[in-house]
Amino acid sequence: MDNHIIVKAKTHRGIDDLGDIYLVYKMQEIVLKGDKFWACEPVWNPQRLVGKNMWVMHAEEGPKQEVWHHRYATNACEATNYYCNMQKTRQSIMLEGIGETYVWTIEKANLILPSTFYHVCHGLDVEKRWHFSAAHKSNITVPRHVICGFMENMIGKGETCPITMETFTKEMIAYTACGHLFDRGAISMAIRESGKCPTCRAKLSLEDICGY
Repeated sequence: MDNHIIVKAKTHRGIDDLGDIYLVYKMQEIVLKGDKFWACEPVWNPQRLVGKNMWVMHAEEGPKQEVWHHRYATNACEATNYYCNMQKTRQSIMLEGIGETYVWTIEKANLILPSTFYHVCHGLDVEKRWHFSAAHKSNITVPRHVICGFMENMIGKGETCPITMETFTKEMIAYTACGHLFDRGAISMAIRESGKCPTCRAKLSLEDICGY
């Protein structure tokens, strides 16, 4: 189990659709009488950890499902053990101070997760104390470390941006979903003006560029 996981929430019927919304949980493994249990603690204000980072959809397949036990205790004398299937998906995003964090699916999440999950699903977390919106989606399907390695290689070779003709640096380089490198400011301006890649004319949005 990862130290931190992301879980996608879905608003209940009759509630305005909030789009793709996610919660972040800190996970702690507990072993009791030979069984694996986990305890999860919601991370407050996760939007501050996401910043302007974008989703990455990894090309490799995720691991198989894991069966975990969750121990829910209403008081010191009573406790109920829930069995749930959890699966790590291929979708991840960088969280500040935590690192690359993956989205997990959880069976019967509304029973397993803390009450903050219920509040988010019912549209009660209007101040976004416990969830963040997926405003920065990406169509990039290459693992992030591969993208960074490619950018480092181009920087080392002294390659230049085809728009500004300036040499790439880690601070300004950007990778597009169609596989091209530009100055981040220049490609952002080009996308705002035309919505297309200047090199191959593929349709792009600002969510389709990834910095170093």
